[in-house]
Amino acid sequence: MNRGKRGSLPADGRSIGHVLAAHSEGHGLVRKVGLKLLTNPLILACLAGLAWNQPAAARGPGLPLILDRSLGLLGVPALPIALLCVGCGLADTRSIDATIPSGVAVMLKNVLAILLVIFLARQFKAGPIETGVALILMAAPTAIASFILAEELNGDPELAASTITLSTLLSLITLSAAVSLAL
Repeated sequence: MNRGKRGSLPADGRSIGHVLAAHSEGHGLVRKVGLKLLTNPLILACLAGLAWNQPAAARGPGLPLILDRSLGLLGVPALPIALLCVGCGLADTRSIDATIPSGVAVMLKNVLAILLVIFLARQFKAGPIETGVALILMAAPTAIASFILAEELNGDPELAASTITLSTLLSLITLSAAVSLAL
């Protein structure tokens, strides 16, 4: 099996299903991947939010005051802490091997995707609000969750950290352009 970096897909174009089926561990690997997904904190948080949302819809919006304030205090520093983690991931890299692939990915996401949104919005005669929302989503930086997922699922955290940093820097320009195009 041709493999690139640790955790990457094979270079010969086979799908994940083919890799899992051909792997020597067989069902053991499927079980390991399934267990990793089921114990992933991001997925567990989404499931907890969905479970909370069902009864909350019946009793009305809002958390109890003590939970609302406590979670609010925890939520305020979440983004700066996540950015510090990404920065630590970048500081730990000893090479710039991830710069070119992440640069290509960022250009595809932040530049070509914006042009594609403009083209598709014109083709489908989308309204200004729909077009603006799509433009802003395409111009936004890569989510920090990709770094966490790369760490948790044995991906390439150096590539994720580099992509997040480059897309954040480029989004200074692309978000400004997207907002001006949306207005």
